[in-house]
Amino acid sequence: GVILTPLSAAMVAEDGITAASPWLGLLYFVGVVPVCLFVLRSEPEVLGLKADGGRSNSTSGPVLDGIKFSDAIRQGYFWALSIAFLFVMLAQVGGIAHQYGIISQHLDSDEVTYGIAVLPLFSIIGRLAGGFIIDLFSTSKFTIFMMLLQSAALGLMAFAGNAAVLIFGLAVFGITVGNLLMLQPLLLAEVYGLLHYSRIFAWSNLVTIFGLAAGPALMGYLTVFDATYTLSFAVAAISGLFACVVFFLGRPPSSSGDSN
Repeated sequence: GVILTPLSAAMVAEDGITAASPWLGLLYFVGVVPVCLFVLRSEPEVLGLKADGGRSNSTSGPVLDGIKFSDAIRQGYFWALSIAFLFVMLAQVGGIAHQYGIISQHLDSDEVTYGIAVLPLFSIIGRLAGGFIIDLFSTSKFTIFMMLLQSAALGLMAFAGNAAVLIFGLAVFGITVGNLLMLQPLLLAEVYGLLHYSRIFAWSNLVTIFGLAAGPALMGYLTVFDATYTLSFAVAAISGLFACVVFFLGRPPSSSGDSN
């Protein structure tokens, strides 16, 4: 992402989206399909491993703990978490989709290709750091902090008065992107276990996809009223705050063993 994002931006700026699209599609195909075919496996047991990486001596399948899918979707926490991440993804994907527009208003054409690499770079850094930090706190508290931080970063970008403030906002936004993407599946696994995890996550993710699809369109529509992106990024920041409130009010079931 750190290399391909500025490269993609440079290709689009140089040749236009029509000419660049086939090459971008080829890069995507070459980067994804071989990994899926030759590296990824359905489950650790295929390689003789346990879920945590240890060697498995058992030939029988793993014993999965958790609750049934039909019970999970009847719980308020499931819907609170799913709706919260709908608004998180609305703000996040909308902000990512329109970062080029807001960056181009603060940087010249030669600097834009480097400015657009800030977000993916700090997304990687944030996710690596978050993997260590999350062991020190409850997942729910870390999620609330990340939601608030994303909202603050989008607000900072909305009202950035100069390029330095915008770049700082992009860096903070990148940190939250890297972490929030991994938190939804972690929360579902912690609360509902692995028994019907795939179905539970699939339905939760189906809800959040509406936010993912609406974010870029909504923020793009708002630029009709404010071409400076102030309004669109401010709305994204408010969306993140709303997500935090919804998630905070949705308490996990007491039997889940949540540490909050």
